[in-house]
Amino acid sequence: MPNRTTLLVLAVLAGLSAGCSDSQGPDSGTDPLPAPGLQQLVHDGMDRTYRIHYPAGGDASQPTAVVFGLHGGGSESSVVQQGSGFDAVADSVGFIVVYPNATLNRHWAEGCDCVQADTAGVDDVGFVLALIDEIEKGWSVDRDRVYAFGVSQGGYFANRLGCDAADRFAAIALVASTMALPLAEVCTPSLPVSTVIYMGTLDAAVPYNGNLDAGIYSTLSADSTFKFWAGKNGCTGDIATWAYPDEVSDGWAVRVDEYLFCDQNTSVVLNSLIGGRHIWPRGDIDPALTITEFFFERGRPAP
Repeated sequence: MPNRTTLLVLAVLAGLSAGCSDSQGPDSGTDPLPAPGLQQLVHDGMDRTYRIHYPAGGDASQPTAVVFGLHGGGSESSVVQQGSGFDAVADSVGFIVVYPNATLNRHWAEGCDCVQADTAGVDDVGFVLALIDEIEKGWSVDRDRVYAFGVSQGGYFANRLGCDAADRFAAIALVASTMALPLAEVCTPSLPVSTVIYMGTLDAAVPYNGNLDAGIYSTLSADSTFKFWAGKNGCTGDIATWAYPDEVSDGWAVRVDEYLFCDQNTSVVLNSLIGGRHIWPRGDIDPALTITEFFFERGRPAP
């Protein structure tokens, strides 16, 4: 079963690295890479912003995987960039990380018509897809290896990327997040999308057991979100259940449930953080490592 050491294997698997040259920029004749820091892109008539991290020592001419990191509601890109640890993993494994910013009240248009961005018709899905095209102006993108993880409300939006852009995202990850019921009722992904969930059983902001009596704000439980994506991915057979070794005294433990047989070799996994709250997990599990492992090992393979 996955553990914190198996990621070391990923670095030597064929096709995972962005290359081993010292070049940090693209080949001659392509647009220069933007400088570090906040970037701007006009999309759908709106000035949008994002941050981007290119893998240290990467080769821009080699097709490279891209991971999108989606901040929580009311937050912004620098918080998830600094707090998730994904930049360091990207340097080790060799992929690009993009941290977009939401717009109205810093909330994503998650597809439930329950936030201002939804009701204003903000096209966040189109914005994220436009960022893939923007990256390709200076760096070769492996379009079969594009992924997204989201924290809290960013996780709700990651669900929408899986629902509305399944042909572009091979896998998604939800951290401290389940799925909005209104989105679940209309979600029709065109392809299976591997999904991994990290949910604290004592999360007071996003209830682990869901809330089906809140109208447009209703949410599925962690288990129902797990089974929702299993149904969309055509998963059958038994669910494997195991636990991470409880090696760190952090007040909580990790139980893992996984569907073993899903369409197109995809996977759906629920990490229940027993005693965990509305936080980015630390201790026995490091999401930056385990999400990366999941994306590359369990994401929908290239056709």
